[in-house]
Amino acid sequence: RTQHGLVALTPPGTFPGPLHALLSRPIPRFAAGTPIHVDRACVAIGDQLLLNLVDAEDWRGYMPQESELAAARLIAAEAAASVATRSSLFSEPWAGATTGWTSAVAAGDLELLASLVGGVGPGLTPAGDDVLAGALLVARLLWGVSSVPRLVRCAAGGRSSDLAVAFLFWAAQGQSLGPVHELFRAAVEGRPADALECAQLVGEVGASSGADLCLGIARALESLPLT
Repeated sequence: RTQHGLVALTPPGTFPGPLHALLSRPIPRFAAGTPIHVDRACVAIGDQLLLNLVDAEDWRGYMPQESELAAARLIAAEAAASVATRSSLFSEPWAGATTGWTSAVAAGDLELLASLVGGVGPGLTPAGDDVLAGALLVARLLWGVSSVPRLVRCAAGGRSSDLAVAFLFWAAQGQSLGPVHELFRAAVEGRPADALECAQLVGEVGASSGADLCLGIARALESLPLT
């Protein structure tokens, strides 16, 4: 946690993402309570790990134009839906606790969606927050930059943990995990098999987080109004 928000130090092989500082070597195991010192772009953890991020390469996920994604909705939705079936929100008690969320998406009522699924379900980032992140991400890409203030308010208005809110904040600005953006790219370029492969990579994230994220993406692509 820094003055600018949360940052995840991640080892080689981790997918890029808006919170991730992807390191070039494995991260040593640290005991809980190990002091962390952040000074500009330098990070010291205990006396074992010192990072200088001055020369770090910025990463930003591919963002299609609104019209491009609108034209490729079916390809992207089918790819995400193939993984979404494993979402925790299909299991009880979570399914019963989130009744009506798909109708909220179809109505474009993302405030209602946040109230229904925010903070609900298992996981370090609760399953409902991952679903919400997928819907916010698609809304940003379909509705354009003018929608960001509203979407950011949706991200902050639920019952989510600090970690989930950080991911939701970036989803509201059109940024998620690397393979999610490559899924959109493949769909826009008319490559359904590659889009499906990207969705399967997303599905490997966490116990069900990737599937939950794909569920939000799929439902938003299938039914979210364009305006």
